[in-house]
Amino acid sequence: MNERYTFIDIYRKELDLNKDMKVKVSQIIIPKIQRPYAQGRLDGVCTYIRNTLLNEMFENFKTDEIFDFNFIYGIVRPSNDEYVVELLDGQQRMTTLFLVYWYIANCELTEEDEEDKTIRDALHRFVYETRSTSTLFCHKLASYRIDLSGQTPSKVIRQAKWYFKSFDRDSTITAMLTMLDAIHERYINQDNKALYTKLANIQFYVKSLGFFNLSEELYIKMNARGLQLSPFENFKADLTNYIGGIDYSPFKEEVPLYCKDSEDLVEFHFNFSVKLDAKWIDIFWRKGFENFDASYMSFFSRFFACKYIISTKDIVNDRDMRQDSTLRKIYTDAENRTEADEYLGFQEFKSILTNHPEYVLTLDKVLDTFYQYDFKDSKKVIYEMMAPAWEKLSLEGDDFYSNINSKMTHIKLITFGAVIEFIEAFESFDTEVFKQWMRIVWNIVENTNIDSLTPVSSLIRKFSAIIHSIAKRMSGEESFYYALSQWKEDSTDERENRALLEEVLKASRIAENDKWLPIFEDAEKQPIL
Repeated sequence: MNERYTFIDIYRKELDLNKDMKVKVSQIIIPKIQRPYAQGRLDGVCTYIRNTLLNEMFENFKTDEIFDFNFIYGIVRPSNDEYVVELLDGQQRMTTLFLVYWYIANCELTEEDEEDKTIRDALHRFVYETRSTSTLFCHKLASYRIDLSGQTPSKVIRQAKWYFKSFDRDSTITAMLTMLDAIHERYINQDNKALYTKLANIQFYVKSLGFFNLSEELYIKMNARGLQLSPFENFKADLTNYIGGIDYSPFKEEVPLYCKDSEDLVEFHFNFSVKLDAKWIDIFWRKGFENFDASYMSFFSRFFACKYIISTKDIVNDRDMRQDSTLRKIYTDAENRTEADEYLGFQEFKSILTNHPEYVLTLDKVLDTFYQYDFKDSKKVIYEMMAPAWEKLSLEGDDFYSNINSKMTHIKLITFGAVIEFIEAFESFDTEVFKQWMRIVWNIVENTNIDSLTPVSSLIRKFSAIIHSIAKRMSGEESFYYALSQWKEDSTDERENRALLEEVLKASRIAENDKWLPIFEDAEKQPIL
C-alpha cells in the first residue's frame, strides 16, 4: 500500500486484493451508490475547490516534482475473468484526473503516437455507473478528438453527433464539461505545450479495503458524507443489476444501442439501462418538476401493481386484494410516500420478476410507446384518452402517469392498467384502435361501483383478458368491435360485469352496422347518461 500509482500504471501494477494476494485490475469503476461528480459544479464551494486544485496542478507542471494526489480507497473484486476496483473514496479527484488526461492528450497527441494509445486505453477503463448517461458519455469521450480552435470544450462536445440533449440533465456530465472548460482556460494561458510528459508526476496511493462486496453498513457510511440517492435511483440500480444478472435469454439478446448515429449492437439489459437515463426520462422531465424522480418511481410502482394483480389471479382473489401485503408495499404505501425520501427495498419487485421476467420486456415496450405517442407526438394520444369523452369540454386529458401532482385514484390505476395491457397485447400501437379501446374502458369504469381495491383488481384483470382476446382475434383480420362482440364465446367467467355486457352488446350492433357508432358516441358524451 506504500507504492505510488499514476492514472496509467494503476492498470499495469498489482493492487492488494487482500493482505495475502495482489492482482492486476482492468477497470476503475465509480459504483452506482456514489454521488454525482461535484468538482465541476458552479456553487461557491465547488468553484473554490476546482480553482485551487487546477491552479496547484498547473503550477506543478512547471516543475519536475511529484504532485501528490493523496490516497484513493476502493474494493478490488472479481469481474468475469478479471478484477476491477470500485472507488469508495477519491471519485472526485480521479474524475478530474480522467478529464486532465483526456484534455492534454486531445491537444498534444495524435492517434499515431504511442503515448496517445496508452492514454486512450486507460481512459476507456474508467467507468462511471452512477447513471447510464454518465457511463455512455465517458465511453464516448475517451476516444473523441476535437479541434478547440477558438472554442471551449463544452461548446464543441455539445455539438457532437453522439451528444444527447438528456446529457444536460445529468449533473455529472454538466460538471465534467465545466471542469474541461476550466482546464482549457489554464492550458491556453501557459507556454508549455508538452504537458503529456508531466502527467506521470500526478501520483497517488491506492488502499484496497479487501475482498468483499458493498455491505449495507458501508453504503450508509458512504452516503453520510455524500449525496444520498433518491428512492428511484436506488430502485433503478436494483432493477438494472437484477436484469443484468438474471439468466434469461431475452435480456442477453443483442439490440441496437439507443444512441444517435450509432450502429452498435448491445445486450438488451444494457440498452434498457441506457434508455432509463437517456430516453424515457424525458416523459417525466418535460414539465420541469424538481421531483421528476418521484414521478418516475410512481410510474414503476403503478406498473408493477397492475402486473402483480394480473399475475396473481389464481392465487389472490379480488376481495383479498384489499389486504394483500405485496400490493400494499408496492402501491398503496408507495402512493403515500411519493414525497418522502425513503426507499424500502427491491424484494417485492424481485419476487414479481422472478416469476415473470417477461414483464421487463413489457415495461420496455410500454415506456417506448409512452415516449413515442405521448412525448414526441404533439397529439399526445395517451394523455388525451386518459380523460373520458364526457369530460373533454373541461379537461383535455390527464397526465397522472408522469406527474405526481395529479392526484392518483382507483379509477386512474384501472385505466393505467388498461393502457399497459393494450400495449402488451398488440404488436404495434394503432392509435385508432387504442381510442376505440379506451372508449370501452371508460364506459365500463363509469358504470361500475369502484369503492375499494376489490373492483380495481377485478377490472384490471378483466381488461387484461379482454384486450388480449381482442388482439388475438384482430390478428386474424377481425375488426375491433366484432372481436369484442365475441367476448362471451372467449370468456370462461360464469358471472360478468353488467357494464361490460352492455359494451359487448353495443359492439355487436356496431359490428353489424357501423352507423351505430356515432349514435353511441354522441350519447356517451352526455354526463347524465
